[in-house]
Amino acid sequence: MSSVSETLTNIQNEAAPYIYYTELFLGFISCSMNILLFSRRQFRTMSISISSVAMWTTLSTGVISCIYTIHYADPSVTSVFYCKFRNYLQIFAYMIMRWSLAFACLDRVALSSSNIRWHSFSKVHVAYRVVAIMIVTWLILPVPSLFYYNIKGPICAAIYNRATQYYHPIFIIITGFIIPVSIMIISAFLIYNNLVKKRKRRQLMNTQQQQQEIRNQTNNQQRKRDRQVLWILLCQSIAYICATIPWLIYLTYSTIAVSVTNKSSERLVIERFAYFLVEPIQYLFPMSSFYLYVMTSSMYRKEFIMLIRSLLPQRWFNNNNNNNRIIPITDSSNKRIVNGPQIQLKTTEEVMNPSENIPTPATGIIIK
Repeated sequence: MSSVSETLTNIQNEAAPYIYYTELFLGFISCSMNILLFSRRQFRTMSISISSVAMWTTLSTGVISCIYTIHYADPSVTSVFYCKFRNYLQIFAYMIMRWSLAFACLDRVALSSSNIRWHSFSKVHVAYRVVAIMIVTWLILPVPSLFYYNIKGPICAAIYNRATQYYHPIFIIITGFIIPVSIMIISAFLIYNNLVKKRKRRQLMNTQQQQQEIRNQTNNQQRKRDRQVLWILLCQSIAYICATIPWLIYLTYSTIAVSVTNKSSERLVIERFAYFLVEPIQYLFPMSSFYLYVMTSSMYRKEFIMLIRSLLPQRWFNNNNNNNRIIPITDSSNKRIVNGPQIQLKTTEEVMNPSENIPTPATGIIIK
């Protein structure tokens, strides 16, 4: 083995534990926080919640299996069932994650639309139906992978023939990248147009009904909320595209190079190292989604802080300083309750006759 091959192999063996353990730790926090936050009333969006669950499934089937192979023998090269089922489950989880993000974008388009017919598609029962159809569809479509994935030498890979040589990569590229990304980009433009139309209508209504200060304050809050929704959508689409492109490049190369049979050992090592580089990148979006939302949305940050406060003991946030409490005081002369701090007040009569009106320590206040 040449020095280049040895160097790449050593880098891969040394860096793999740090990369995958970091992705598993950060990804677990990210997916768990997304599931908790998007289940709350303010951010209750069905597609996003399903996407967070799919992200966690993707990390579990991908990262945990990679960590296992670092310390033990890879079961995918010894068990045909595990080889087939693992790849089937990964394709299912990846596609659920991608298409749930795309449907979340369409849900926001319907929610921001002023058209009653389009707006009705953002209801909860519609989201349940769409999610059910999406899950059933992606349980069926990856079934061919159970036939062409098999153990080939020292690895579990797709056994290509003339039928599957181009079917699998084209299927993944079209259904996993081109269509979802196109939906995200088109949805971003549609949401922007809907928000612009809403803003114009609000301005016309406010000029007829509200005062200038109230109108400006309301418009600023609504514009801020609209910008955050659009900004989250754009950042989400950009992050997804950036995390998917390296894998698509490798998939395209492997499809073209599959017909090459006389590969040198050094080229095989370089190809395995390239796969080692792109495989963790495809987990970056599930791992970083929560942190992306926190950085881009102040509403999301506030809801996250409220969630943390609800999980921690309330005594940590209570003010234990009892010196500033306001206690009601009963006047002994007419039994009236006076709400106020315990300070001594004097009436006009007391000022004129200070010797006759001395407040008792029990009441603290004399009112006549």
